[in-house]
Amino acid sequence: MLTVADVIIKTMVSSSISQSKFSLDALKVQDYIKFQEDPQLMALISGEKLLFADMIKKINMFGWSQERVFVITHKGIFNIYKKSIKRNILIS
Repeated sequence: MLTVADVIIKTMVSSSISQSKFSLDALKVQDYIKFQEDPQLMALISGEKLLFADMIKKINMFGWSQERVFVITHKGIFNIYKKSIKRNILIS
């Protein structure tokens, strides 16, 4: 499992992109769970450009863990559980 820092670094850093010419179009899609192949999941993000998708482990205050689908698009960050959005953070 990846940490949130690992996800952000993996998604946003690319050796082929210089910082002065940064563009979302130049980022390589990191889809580790074949998110794009599931029409139900793609419908949840409403046609946004997928940048990253993977499974993460959420641990609550009682120490219980649950697997979640963690998705980053060009417009937001999504926490998805059982094919429904649990949290959505918009990126402005």
